[in-house]
Amino acid sequence: MNFKKIIKAENAFNKQYGVSFSIEAFDEKVSVFDNFTGGIDIDEMYRTSFSELHQKAFANFVDGKIEKTFDFVKMLKDFEETIMNPYREERKSEKKSVPTPFGGWMGSKYLESVYKSLTDIPDKKIDFVMKRYNERTLRIRDMRSFANDVAKLESPPLDKLATLYCYSEALSKVNKDRSYPWIFTHLSRFFAEKREAKNFKNLIIKAIEGKSVNKNIPKKMGDVLLFVNDDIIPKSKAAVKEASEVATISEELNAINAKVNIKEKVQINGLNNEIRTKTADKINLIKPEVKENINIK
Repeated sequence: MNFKKIIKAENAFNKQYGVSFSIEAFDEKVSVFDNFTGGIDIDEMYRTSFSELHQKAFANFVDGKIEKTFDFVKMLKDFEETIMNPYREERKSEKKSVPTPFGGWMGSKYLESVYKSLTDIPDKKIDFVMKRYNERTLRIRDMRSFANDVAKLESPPLDKLATLYCYSEALSKVNKDRSYPWIFTHLSRFFAEKREAKNFKNLIIKAIEGKSVNKNIPKKMGDVLLFVNDDIIPKSKAAVKEASEVATISEELNAINAKVNIKEKVQINGLNNEIRTKTADKINLIKPEVKENINIK
């Protein structure tokens, strides 16, 4: 199959959302299951892949690694229109099975799935970092890479310093609770946690030119802590829940209209303009404004 055009769109998608989807890896997985099991549910693979992607993208949004606005519906539409639809056409040309548009799900089903994944996320950012670190979806090297990028900035934004603070606190808390048997068998990781927690905190102190993050907290450190303790996660949960309810109502009304044969009904298949219009404002998640940047001298 010719993936050249798809890979170009894939790269743009991955960059925008901070993920690492590979259409070639996806197709290889489809082919393996198809060849050895005599058929697969390709729609299920579509939905599972997007679920993993939106969870990673939301974590990137919270950590300040992607744009300060994040729309789950737009992400799904980008995935479908720029990657999966061209992939579908390629498979059709080779007379192979193809995924249904949007993996066969209605808009409300996706939003319901997104909301379910968000309910498993702690409301506090530090706890969210701890959860991801313990689940190995966020590694020390990922945190270190982010810290290195922040250190290169002449004027690091407060929200990025807040993410470093969350990383530092999360590593410190996890490290403090390590059992002696675990420490004995994971010495290098144990000391890496302590070292990087201290390095991240020192980078913040250097950025804000404060003497301590525990006593006599400088004003700018207080500004960083405002971002650490903001309510972006619970607000995101509420926004997606409301959008899911609106989408469900729209689809139910459409089904009723279809049954009574209303001539000018609006058909809702997948995520069309009807759902998009009714839900866009409710799931376009926006972070608080970064009012001040910090100079590292």
